[in-house]
Amino acid sequence: MNGANDPHTDNPAWYRNTWPWLLMLPPLASVFGGFTMLYLAVSEPNALVVEDYARIEELTAQRFARDRLAVSLDVEANLQIIENSQDSISIVAEITQLAGTSLPPVLMLEMRHAANASRDRNIEMTLQGGQYRADMLAVSGHYSIELSPPGGASWRLAGNLTPDIKTLRLQPFNHPR
Repeated sequence: MNGANDPHTDNPAWYRNTWPWLLMLPPLASVFGGFTMLYLAVSEPNALVVEDYARIEELTAQRFARDRLAVSLDVEANLQIIENSQDSISIVAEITQLAGTSLPPVLMLEMRHAANASRDRNIEMTLQGGQYRADMLAVSGHYSIELSPPGGASWRLAGNLTPDIKTLRLQPFNHPR
């Protein structure tokens, strides 16, 4: 057989051409991406999946009721953060109005970190000279703040604390004035 007439001499093998590899690239990338997603789905905990929707609805209704009570009592608070030292702060809360009731001897300050639940804090604030006070270690980051009497069955005030804020006005969360 003559080499000049051989059809295989002009065309190299398929794997030596660029086009087959370029055409195989998207399906191979899809397979790789699929296995990566499967690994992430299996290896990471599903902490954001909530199974008890009825309980969440009940808690939400309780929060709305606590906010409505705070509005009806016309209660608000000013929260001040005072740095004592590099790693210690004092928190001072002054209730501006509490129509028709006396001030409770203790308030609970719940500080929920925006991204890390291990940095959440529950602080008991005691009444001293018309203001509520508490000392604690310094905190950093963004926090959701909730101030209420202990027990959780009464009013609540809420706000958001960022690192640059030293004075914060707390008011009923779902009923801003």
